[in-house]
Amino acid sequence: MAAATVGICLGSVNAVLTCLLAGLCLQAFYSEFNNCFVALYYAVFLSALVWAFWRGSAYAAIDLLKLASLLAFALPISSALAMRSGNRVIDGLSIAAALIFAYAAKKTAQRVRHGVQDSVWAKPARA
Repeated sequence: MAAATVGICLGSVNAVLTCLLAGLCLQAFYSEFNNCFVALYYAVFLSALVWAFWRGSAYAAIDLLKLASLLAFALPISSALAMRSGNRVIDGLSIAAALIFAYAAKKTAQRVRHGVQDSVWAKPARA
């Protein structure tokens, strides 16, 4: 259940951020890229879900939060590199979201290392 929770929640966050980033980048090259969004969304979402089950909920949460932070930081960077006058409010909110995701990844890593050992969020004990 914990892996499903991490995979679904953070997978949807990463999928939306990826689609936003793809929209900024593909806009310059393609005129009809709307059909790609559904496929891209589900590719990222299902990849995150598989990653959460394969890696385990504790470590997948850290990895997927770091990915969300990188994707959120990439949004204002991509609009700056494209020399587009992006919306400063949206750029500021994406930077704030990136910082929040990075902080959450740091706190989750601390919880994995130093948390209660009989929790699903703790580092698995070696046999």
